[in-house]
Amino acid sequence: MPYKFIFATAMLFGVIVDCHAITNIESKRTREEVNGVKGEVEFAFSGKSGNSDEQSTEASFRLDYRQQQRQMLGILSYEREKTNDVETTDNAFAHLRYIHHRSDVFAWEGYTQYQQDAFKSLDSRLLLGAGARLNVSPQDESYLLTLGLGAYYTEETYDLEGGSLHENYVRANTYASFVKSLGENITFSNTLYWQPRFSRPSDSYIYNNLEFKMAINTALSLKITIESQYDSDPVEDVSSTDHSYYTSLVYEF
Repeated sequence: MPYKFIFATAMLFGVIVDCHAITNIESKRTREEVNGVKGEVEFAFSGKSGNSDEQSTEASFRLDYRQQQRQMLGILSYEREKTNDVETTDNAFAHLRYIHHRSDVFAWEGYTQYQQDAFKSLDSRLLLGAGARLNVSPQDESYLLTLGLGAYYTEETYDLEGGSLHENYVRANTYASFVKSLGENITFSNTLYWQPRFSRPSDSYIYNNLEFKMAINTALSLKITIESQYDSDPVEDVSSTDHSYYTSLVYEF
């Protein structure tokens, strides 16, 4: 499929991408119910030179292990960006999740996560959560639809101009994930999260992740992602709304 490889390469290196740390866990799940180990490496790079010099790099790694009803999922990602030799993005993300499949329809899961984002004043975020997943896809699986409901406890440290801010609280975690094949090699997915704070529901996170994934061969894919994030109560001068888009190459093994 030479034309697909040419198209993928052009998209990856020809588009100026704006990458963010990967927070959408749904897009990282293995769809197949196969025992054993599976993995994925994802890489995105962009650059510009001339009147301004920009370099942006994002890399992520996923490892998935399943044995009958038990499943473990681990994710690591890092992103860095420089503009005219000034660092403008520096964030890291780590996630570990255990899923217990009670049936093809229902599963319990627990997880822990660490995140830092220097340019959103987030020095560190550590959370521990649990929840339930419900597969409400039709029997013919013409599309996949999953609903999730749970909660997590988080401890956050922000590096602000007036000093450090420490917070700890509980948020609900609700989501809906939709996946549909658009052809032999193209998959569309969209995941919407809503995470209100228990003690103050008006303080909410809303996050939407839209993806198109095109298989180049059995192991390599091109992925185009559009993200929108909303924080109703951001710290200091951080914007409440964030939009980003990027392309990346994904290698699965």
